[in-house]
Amino acid sequence: AATSAQAALAVAKEPYDREVSIRILMAAAGGKRDLVTYAQWAEQLLQFPTVPAEERTRTLKQLTQIWFQQKDWRKAQGWAQQWAEAGGGAEAYELLASTYLVQKDCKGGIGFLEKSVEGRE
Repeated sequence: AATSAQAALAVAKEPYDREVSIRILMAAAGGKRDLVTYAQWAEQLLQFPTVPAEERTRTLKQLTQIWFQQKDWRKAQGWAQQWAEAGGGAEAYELLASTYLVQKDCKGGIGFLEKSVEGRE
């Protein structure tokens, strides 16, 4: 399926065709538990304005978690920030704070940590 979807993506001219191809590639990567490839396709999916808000928020969370697990703090931070802004709540702020704290940037993370605590009260 992934090979066919990649071929379809290569020739796709319409945004809908590109979006569907990317969704198939995401599913194939997820099925193989290839989280990095899944995340790379998910990042491309979020470029489409047609992705529903709930799915966008869920995908932002997934991207944050994947890049955090991969210890790519810069990417995890960027996606966590977007997730928090999209309504990710205390959980998003907690992971965002963690991306700073694991890099020993307590000053950068303390504000987000406070927001995560506020969100849980």
